[in-house]
Amino acid sequence: FYSTVISDWGSSILAAQELGEKAKCLVDLGHHAPNVNIEQIVARLHRFGKLGGFHFNDSKYGDDDLDSGSINPHQLFLVFNELVEAEHNPRDGFGPSYMIDQSHNVTDPIESMLSSAEAITQCYAKALLVDREALHSAQAANDTMMAFHALRRPYNTDVAPITAMARLEAGGAIDVLSSYRTSRWRERKAQERKPVRLTERPKGCSERGAFQQALQIAGENLLYLVRRVAAEFLEILQRICDAFRMRKIAAEQDPLDRNQVFEFVHIVLVERRDPDVPFKLFARVDLEGVRHLAMRSIEPL
Repeated sequence: FYSTVISDWGSSILAAQELGEKAKCLVDLGHHAPNVNIEQIVARLHRFGKLGGFHFNDSKYGDDDLDSGSINPHQLFLVFNELVEAEHNPRDGFGPSYMIDQSHNVTDPIESMLSSAEAITQCYAKALLVDREALHSAQAANDTMMAFHALRRPYNTDVAPITAMARLEAGGAIDVLSSYRTSRWRERKAQERKPVRLTERPKGCSERGAFQQALQIAGENLLYLVRRVAAEFLEILQRICDAFRMRKIAAEQDPLDRNQVFEFVHIVLVERRDPDVPFKLFARVDLEGVRHLAMRSIEPL
C-alpha cells in the first residue's frame, strides 16, 4: 500500500488541528490500508470536530475507486451508522460534504454512478432504521453481541422497496438502470453532440487564417503546459528536498568543496542516507515530467 504526504488519518487530523478551525479532514473510502476500521475513524474525526467530507468509492487492493458498496457494503452501512449518530449528536460546524469519487474503467460511467447512488441511499436508509436506544444500552452494558445484533437487524432489512418508492415520489424511476437503458439516452446524446476538431474552419475565416489561428492556439496551450509542468516539477523538487532535510549552504562550509568559494550546493543533513537516492528520485521525476509534457502537448492536436 502507498502513502503520500498525509499517510494516515492521524497525520491528517494533526495537520488540520495545526492549520486552524477551518481546516478539516476528508475521508476517502479508497485511501485506507486493508482492514482499517474506517467507521471508527469517522467517529473520532467527528468527536474532535474535524470531519469535513467524504469521497465514496470502494477498493479491493488499493485506491481502486470501484463502485460504492461493490466490495464491502457492510462497511459502508457502518460508516453511515456513525454519520446518523453524528446527526443526533452534532458538534459545531458539522456539515460534511459528500462526493462520489470513482474510476469507471470497465463499466458505463453513468450506470456506475446510478448503481453507486442506489447503494449509498440504501445504506443510509438502513442506518436510519437502527434502534438507537437498544444500541446505546448494549454499548453502556458492554454487551458486544446485543450491540452487534442492533446493527445487524437493520442491515439485513431489505430497504430497496422503500428507496424505490422514494425515487418514484420524487419523480424518478423505480428501476434506475432499466429505465436508463430503455431510454437509450447515451445513444441519443452521442448523435446530438458533434465532435469538435481543431482543424474545423470558422465561418468567414480563410484557410490560411484558420491555420494561423490553430498554430496560435497550439502555441498558447504548449506554453501553458510548459509553465504548469515546470511549476509541478519545482513543487515536487521542493517536497523531495524537504523530505531529505536538504538546504542550501555556502561551499566553504562543506569540507568536500572548500575550493568553490561563493558557490552554493545542496547537501543531505541526515546521517546514514544513501547519497544516490536524491539523484535517482530527481532523475525519475524529470523523466515523468518530460513524459507528461509530451502527452499533454499532443492532446490539443
